[in-house]
Amino acid sequence: MANHYTSTWPRSPFVTKVIAQRSGLDERWMLIDDELRVERPDGTERWTVASSEERLSVLADRFELTFPTGTHFGRN
Repeated sequence: MANHYTSTWPRSPFVTKVIAQRSGLDERWMLIDDELRVERPDGTERWTVASSEERLSVLADRFELTFPTGTHFGRN
């Protein structure tokens, strides 16, 4: 029930944002809308994702997620 609620409620961040996370031994990659960041023991780096095309590239390269050509998420 909780999964259904968080994935369908119109104000849920899982419905209103693009969110991806991937953890490794010494790092955690996160994409939340247009912010990409990597957290490591020695600190955090952040980047801004400038376009839908760049977001699709980041999802493929960093998270191994691929989507059909022309996929568009949210605002950009």
